[in-house]
Amino acid sequence: GLVFNFSESLEDQAKSIQRAESILSNSTSSDWKQKRKQMLSDRIDLTAFLVWVVEGYPDTQDQLFSDSQIQSKFKG
Repeated sequence: GLVFNFSESLEDQAKSIQRAESILSNSTSSDWKQKRKQMLSDRIDLTAFLVWVVEGYPDTQDQLFSDSQIQSKFKG
């Protein structure tokens, strides 16, 4: 619910403006903060994960293959 996609057509451009007006008139900052918090909690910190992989290579390669849940330790 954080991203809305519209094409370049005139009809979609009008829809995008209507969506923006709806968001601005019906939403509060806390609504969007909650959506952001939820989105981030569902993701891992990719930078930290990649740093761990690169710095620990080749040992991290073995860990990745042996533990399919290893990425969960990088959740925000």
